[in-house]
Amino acid sequence: MPILSPGSIANWILQVLLLTLEEYGICREEACRCIGIGHGRLRRVLFGVEREKMMELVRWSSETIGIRPEELAYLAGQRANLTSYGPLGLAALASATFGDAVRVAIRFLPLTSSLYRIERREHDARHVDLILRENRPLEESMKNFAVWFTFGTLNRIIHGLLGDEAEEYRPLILLSMPVPPIDRALRDYPWLSELARFNASSFFVRLPREVFETKLPMANAFAAEKMLEDSEALLNDLEGSLSARAERLLAQSRYALPSLEALAKRLHVSPRTLHRGLEREGTSYREMVQAVRVRRAKDLLSEGKLNVTEVADMLGYSSSSSFSTSFKRVTGLSPREYMKSQKGS
Repeated sequence: MPILSPGSIANWILQVLLLTLEEYGICREEACRCIGIGHGRLRRVLFGVEREKMMELVRWSSETIGIRPEELAYLAGQRANLTSYGPLGLAALASATFGDAVRVAIRFLPLTSSLYRIERREHDARHVDLILRENRPLEESMKNFAVWFTFGTLNRIIHGLLGDEAEEYRPLILLSMPVPPIDRALRDYPWLSELARFNASSFFVRLPREVFETKLPMANAFAAEKMLEDSEALLNDLEGSLSARAERLLAQSRYALPSLEALAKRLHVSPRTLHRGLEREGTSYREMVQAVRVRRAKDLLSEGKLNVTEVADMLGYSSSSSFSTSFKRVTGLSPREYMKSQKGS
């Protein structure tokens, strides 16, 4: 069954990377052999390549070409446009307003990658933040790849949606990126040094509120409706995977997370079947629980309504020190440091 599991990268991202490598003289057959993928699998819409294999390909091709992995990610992202995203991109392109397109992206982002989700946050009366949050903790190399690939697509996507009006809004945009800058991007976009915060604690774009009411030049109600139907159908296929259903149940658990046995019972499978199924899809019960806990911890700490001890207790940790150790191991920041960084953003 074609699935995009929690540990995988969508087919279209791999396709864009392969096109970029071809420009540097690396044929797709050679690149696919590097990670053991055949052309038949590449034709699957919901096929996802494991992130370890993706990073193996990025490291190998970067060494072959002679550029840094994050620069390759940035160049590949520059090749992507809204049509690269399939029905999701076309639905956004045909939306009535920029705000409608954002709602499409928030709803259907799981079709493109299981690494991030988009959240909308009201920053103040004049600005709105679109935050990209990790669905599960990412190793440093994967985070650098994902952030710079996303940035590479961002400028093209905003231009694709807003047309000439994108230039008017650019000086009003703030970009926060949890990675160091790269020279290639600073050369291509001189404004980046002024409008971006690098090595930040979170990844978000801050936009003027009026941008969301901007009418899109390619709006088409009929096309948007048809592409939304196709996107819903693909999402239904995707959400049928065992790992996706398990992750939804964990996320829906308001307080204590269910044990492996309790989760298996709710999924109508045996604990052994659940364990093996998750392993087959590139994840595990322990990894998913950790991802949900860290995600909830970040949300609670960002709100600032509870102190560290109260957050630890709510998430079921045996002590605040145990929570702090676990949180810092994943994020690189202590809970108090994370709270402080969120107040600063």
